[in-house]
Amino acid sequence: MQQNNTNLYKSIRSKLLERRMQLSTAEHQMRSKALSEHFLGWFKSLEEEIQQDESFENLKLLPARHKIRRQGLVIAAFWPYRNEPDIRKLLKELHAMGHEIVLPKVIQKEAPLEFFYWDPGAPMVEGHYGILEPEPKEIAALPDIVLLPMLGYGEDGERLGYGGGYYDRTIAKWEEQEHEPILLGTLWSDARLPASYACLPHDKPVDGIVTERGVIFF
Repeated sequence: MQQNNTNLYKSIRSKLLERRMQLSTAEHQMRSKALSEHFLGWFKSLEEEIQQDESFENLKLLPARHKIRRQGLVIAAFWPYRNEPDIRKLLKELHAMGHEIVLPKVIQKEAPLEFFYWDPGAPMVEGHYGILEPEPKEIAALPDIVLLPMLGYGEDGERLGYGGGYYDRTIAKWEEQEHEPILLGTLWSDARLPASYACLPHDKPVDGIVTERGVIFF
């Protein structure tokens, strides 16, 4: 059964990745721009709520289980890879708004990710999987919002990644620290998982997704 499940997940990943890689450059740019605009619109509304509510207790744009406790936020994101949404301009704008941007780095295989501060002029180095990462200087503060790269999503927040388990381990570590950032999967709207998809016990769901069609919470 486990072998069958493993083969099924590999097949789903392969199909979703193939579909994503077939996007033309123009379509990819258009979707990336729309996705970034949707997130920025939602985020600016959240920022206004935070500024108006000094107690941070009645923020309507967040799931009830999550709290924001400060104005200058730490936003964990990613550097685009293999036709993932290109959010680099979004990160520059969020940084210009006064928020701290942190990016992941694989320090050790089969271990949680570590996050390091990023700014528009920061040098990037190639990491374990050919993904550009920030230079490992100061380890960042724990994030308030996490933009996660994903291959596929389910109707209840199921998340399918690349299979390395890095974000599962990272989220589990945050849970041990009693830290619950807002987890937003960042991907295309057509990357829907089959209705029959069943996640594994260690798979961590997301709170919502950001796509070229908008921001949706589950």
